[in-house]
Amino acid sequence: MKKIIFYNPSFETGGVEKNIISFLGHLDTLSKYVPILVSTDNIKIKLKKKKYTSIPKIKINLKFRFFKYILSFFYLVRICFQSNCIILSFQNNIFALIASIITNTKIIVRLNTSPEKYVKSKIIKTIFKFIYKKSDIILVNDEDFKKSVKLYFGLNARIVHNCVDIKKINQYKRSKIKFSFFKKKYLKIISVGRLTLQKDHMTLIKAVNNSKKKNKFRVLILGSGDQKKNIVNYIKQNNLEKIIKISEYKQNPYKYINQSNLFVLPSKYEGSPNILLEVAALKKLIISTNCRTGPRMLLANGKGGHLFKVGDYKQLSKILDNVQLKSKLVKKKINHSFGLVKKYSVYRQKIELLNALKKIEN
Repeated sequence: MKKIIFYNPSFETGGVEKNIISFLGHLDTLSKYVPILVSTDNIKIKLKKKKYTSIPKIKINLKFRFFKYILSFFYLVRICFQSNCIILSFQNNIFALIASIITNTKIIVRLNTSPEKYVKSKIIKTIFKFIYKKSDIILVNDEDFKKSVKLYFGLNARIVHNCVDIKKINQYKRSKIKFSFFKKKYLKIISVGRLTLQKDHMTLIKAVNNSKKKNKFRVLILGSGDQKKNIVNYIKQNNLEKIIKISEYKQNPYKYINQSNLFVLPSKYEGSPNILLEVAALKKLIISTNCRTGPRMLLANGKGGHLFKVGDYKQLSKILDNVQLKSKLVKKKINHSFGLVKKYSVYRQKIELLNALKKIEN
C-alpha cells in the first residue's frame, strides 16, 4: 500500500483545510492508499471507513507558524526516510520540497495563493520558479490560477477543482441559531474570512461608511486575525457599532449566511475561494472583488454576481446602494451562480485527484 503524506503544519479556518478534509475523504474508501497527516495542530477529521494516522501523535501547542514548520519538517523527513510514500503538500511548500529532495520522495505541491501576492521582483520570481520545478506535479484549483502559474513561472499546473456538497450545506443551514442582529427591515450583509490584509475587510467597512443607505444596513463579519484591532478601531471612530458586527469564525457559518441577503468577498487576492461556491449553493447574491484568480471564474465574469475592482470601496458602496433584492437581475445572478455550483461536484474532484495520483505513480 502506498502512503500519502498530507503535509499541512498549521491548520487555519479557510478553503485549504476544507480541501484537505475532502481529499482525505476521497482516499477513505481506497485500500491502496494509507493517508498520514503531518501537522502540529490538534485537528480531528472524521472519515466514514478507515482512519488516517496523525503525526506527531502528541501535539504541542505552538503559537508561531515558523516553529510549526520546523517541527513538521523534521517529522516529514523522518517518515520519508522510513517508508515508501508520496508527499501531498498544502502549506509550507518550500520545506516540503526540500524534504522531497533530501529523501528522494515524489511530491505533489498544491498552490493556494496566486503568485501575484509574493512575486514582487525578478529575483523572487527566479527563486520560486527554480523551487517549483522540483515538484513532480503542481496542483491548482481553477483555470485562471493555472494560467497565472504559467505566466509567472513558465510551469504547467494540473487542476483539481474545489467541490461543494450542496446536500450537506443545506443540512447545516437549518441548525438552530439565536441571532438578533439581523432584522427584517435591514439589508443583511455578511462576509466570512480571516481578518487579514489579504481578505481586506476594511474595504467593505469603508464602503458601508461611504454609503448613503448605511443606516439601512446590518453587516456581520465572521473571522479573526491580526487586523482585528485596526478594524474595530475604525468601526468605533466612525460610529458604525450598530451597523457592523465582528464575530469570531464559526464552525457552521452557513446558518448565518442563510439568514443574510447577500455575501461580500473583498479579498485582494485568492486562489479559488470555496466560500463563493458555498454561498452560491445557499442561493444568496454574491458581490466580490475581481482579483486575478478565483472570483471571475466562479461568477462567470459577473453573470453569477457583482464584481468590483480590488480596494475600490466607492465602487462597492455604489453596488450596495443600488441592490434591489427582488429585481429580475438579482434573481438571474443568483440562479446563474447556483447553476455553476452543480459543476463543482465531490465526484469530479475525486476523479481529478485520483488521476493526479496515477500520473505521479507512473
